[in-house]
Amino acid sequence: MRKKMNKMNKKIDSRRYFAIMAAVLIIAVVIAPTLTAIETEIPANASVPNIAPSFISLSIPDDSADPGYQVINPDPERNRTVRLEVVLCDMNGHDDISNVNANITGPSHVDPFTLKLNRTLNVSTAVYEGYFNMSHHKQGEYTITVRACDKGGMSSQAELNFTYSYGEVEVVRYDFSDGAGEDKWAYRYQCAEFPPNTNDVPSIEFTPRQYSFIKSRNYIMYVSVTDKTGYHAAHRFVFNIRQPENILMMNISWWGFGFKFLGEDGATLFIWNCTAGRYERIDRDNSIFAMLKGSISDDISNYIDECGNITILVEQNSPQTTATSFWRSIQLHSFLGTDYICLDVHYLSPC
Repeated sequence: MRKKMNKMNKKIDSRRYFAIMAAVLIIAVVIAPTLTAIETEIPANASVPNIAPSFISLSIPDDSADPGYQVINPDPERNRTVRLEVVLCDMNGHDDISNVNANITGPSHVDPFTLKLNRTLNVSTAVYEGYFNMSHHKQGEYTITVRACDKGGMSSQAELNFTYSYGEVEVVRYDFSDGAGEDKWAYRYQCAEFPPNTNDVPSIEFTPRQYSFIKSRNYIMYVSVTDKTGYHAAHRFVFNIRQPENILMMNISWWGFGFKFLGEDGATLFIWNCTAGRYERIDRDNSIFAMLKGSISDDISNYIDECGNITILVEQNSPQTTATSFWRSIQLHSFLGTDYICLDVHYLSPC
């Protein structure tokens, strides 16, 4: 009985084997021509659509450990030659890039220049380099704008900022972590104008406890609320700085809160121009929790008074209004809260 069962199993296994082999043969005969047909349907002269070159990086030699790029020339009577390196990628191949040109804008004129191929990294990526000279140019912030064009007429551009100076660039930060009420002051409440015509409002100085709310960025804020229709909640800040002669740039940063029911939220950042006798707007945000930032790099002395003070104003974007219901009037107040403010002064230290 066992022998018969073994013979039957062998016959079944043989049939399964031949059935599998036949199926494989049928698949090979039917599918292979289809794959060949699909393969031959792709044109022999197919090409990748033209795509503009893309920038991977821009860099120049850095003369300082400070953030950003600094070019320092201790002897401005002599040329300081600066090398710019650009890494470009073109999906049509790096040899599709036809030209790479650079223009420089800033306090003084700098001649434009052309970048040349330095080396290739792979079939689509290459390194270009170019040179420009800095000598008796004015110190300050400059911007290099690089434009890359390909043979198909597509182009793209990228920018790099650098600071040019005759000495070592240092940065000092002014905030209310120390010295509040001594060489820096904060004032609170409200303003009738947006911005005011004078730099002495609001005029109520923060108390020591109120100063503690704005000494660090920790989302603990001092909030002012208006009590008159047509007035904006406002905070004014005055910083006395110690580098009035050698400043290259000033960066102002403010974090806080601005709210107005049925009005525009957020706040606006102003700086007082002592020469013009008026405030200048440098940033605006309409978010309830706002971050305002601005930089001053031209005519910096215009913003420093004879005592070395810089005045900064933050105002909530909407004034207090009055809403009238059937039985009474409702005051819709303007709210402004300061979490943290700082003034970063970039200046030249003695060589």
